[in-house]
Amino acid sequence: MSFSGLEGQPRAAEILKGAFTRGRVAHGQLFLGPDETVLKRAALAFVKALFCDKRGGEPCGTCSACSRVDRGLHPDLNVVAPAEDARGIKVEEIRGVIAKAGLRPFEAPAKAFLIERAGTMNDIAQNALLKTLEEPEAGTYFILLSGSAEGLLPTLRSRLQTVNFAPEKGSAEADPAADEIARKILEFLLYRRNSADPYADAPEFPRAERLSVARALDQVAGYFRDVLVLRAGAGDILGDDCRDRGEKEGVARRLDEDAIVEHIELLGVAKERIAGTINLKLALSALWDGIAA
Repeated sequence: MSFSGLEGQPRAAEILKGAFTRGRVAHGQLFLGPDETVLKRAALAFVKALFCDKRGGEPCGTCSACSRVDRGLHPDLNVVAPAEDARGIKVEEIRGVIAKAGLRPFEAPAKAFLIERAGTMNDIAQNALLKTLEEPEAGTYFILLSGSAEGLLPTLRSRLQTVNFAPEKGSAEADPAADEIARKILEFLLYRRNSADPYADAPEFPRAERLSVARALDQVAGYFRDVLVLRAGAGDILGDDCRDRGEKEGVARRLDEDAIVEHIELLGVAKERIAGTINLKLALSALWDGIAA
């Protein structure tokens, strides 16, 4: 898939394509967004642009290199993700990445390391990676994917070019439970009566599926992303199908930009915690605490 094929992500596609066109591709990339599928698709498009046999700055999607990236078979693409039974990415895995980063590419003009759910790395792992990012080997690229920047050290983020991705409209399958959970969370965040007590009137979902709660948090984050766009005076890019636009405009007038961004980041952190092994109630309690602070 080419950068222009990143439907629903025109700004991100423009940033990525522009970097290749200008020949100023950062060795460290941070792709931020609530939809892991969107981030992974964009990351693979980025890697194909690095490896593409046609060297046109934008992946052709049809050559041998592009095809093998799509199938996960290219020897110069290394993917790291938390194991199913692990809390996050272990420092030993990052040390393995660092060791491979010092090797020459097998056949492509570059080598790429894709780190999924990067916010699950602990501080030791992040600091180990930081040293490599400070003095990257020529032709070595790191692409970190995360639902939020909150779990990443500021020193690590400073070495990365951040590209933000919005949730794709209509990409998620229907989930009535997620819709109801999202409605309750929004009502609490926007209209809670007792701001002195972060737990007052806080919704609880003891019987909810973790996946539904995660999807609900995506929806709420998307709501606040629209609010952020409206706050910036760029509401025209939302189009005519922006839901609850009048309500969002009111929220945009009531909250400052920092508060809106903080809401989005805290929702992303909560989603990552729920996707991991953290107790659902604890993850939501931390969300209420953060927003009330």
